[in-house]
Amino acid sequence: DLHNTGHSFPTRRSSDLNPRILPVITPETVERLSFVTPITLGVIAYLIGGGLRIESVRRLGRAIAGITALQAFSPCILTVSLILVAAPMAVHIEGTGYRNTFIPMAFLLGAIAISSAPAAIVAIIREYRAQGPVTTTSLSVLALTDILTVIVFATAMGFMGPLAKGTPLSLTGCLTAPLSHIGASLVVG
Repeated sequence: DLHNTGHSFPTRRSSDLNPRILPVITPETVERLSFVTPITLGVIAYLIGGGLRIESVRRLGRAIAGITALQAFSPCILTVSLILVAAPMAVHIEGTGYRNTFIPMAFLLGAIAISSAPAAIVAIIREYRAQGPVTTTSLSVLALTDILTVIVFATAMGFMGPLAKGTPLSLTGCLTAPLSHIGASLVVG
């Protein structure tokens, strides 16, 4: 089913490429191409970092911190709240409980909600060779939001994994995996 997007050519919805709907892209192809995502994210992070000037970031520090906090934690808190309240009313999963299903789901999706899609902003900034305080603020917020996404998601996985499995929570066990993921990200990044 082709859709008119206002362009001179029709496009497909990404849901149309679902292997269950239209087997154009198989799960094996997705698995073989899994290396593309980290490379693309690395290039985008490099472009974001290349567009920042440390003196501009220092001058705009408070604004950047405030915008980042609001942009990151508003969707996270809203997502967690909505899932904790609405999901048990909308979905009933036989043999599972609120504690081991909806709480982990809420916190993991809340962590994902922090993420942003920096490619479009970076492309626009590069295309127009934009400079100035708005550009610096935007790039800084993008970079910090991506960092927060990794930290919050790794931490949520560490705590919510045992909760979903019904195993006892231990602070050491819950923090080991997130700290190793964050450490690996720092080393690679």
